[in-house]
Amino acid sequence: MASVKAFRGQKCGFDLILMDCNMPFLDGYEATILIREFLYSQGIKQPIIVAITGHSEPEYVKRAINAGMNQVLSKPVETLALKRLIKKLDLMPEK
Repeated sequence: MASVKAFRGQKCGFDLILMDCNMPFLDGYEATILIREFLYSQGIKQPIIVAITGHSEPEYVKRAINAGMNQVLSKPVETLALKRLIKKLDLMPEK
């Protein structure tokens, strides 16, 4: 219980997670659910999780959102799209 209290309200060590949806053994959908559940149970602020997938069909986008992902990017992810996402999420470091 002490360790749970020690983490409560703390920030996750990551601001942004790029989650591959189609990984072997544990896919990105299940991994996201587990990450969200663990951080929630510990009272830790949630990071932004972005799905990276080759499937852009609406049912896959809905599955990613339902799993707890904040946004979906289709493979191949272009550098400009990633830069725009980081800027949109206000994650760019100050110069």
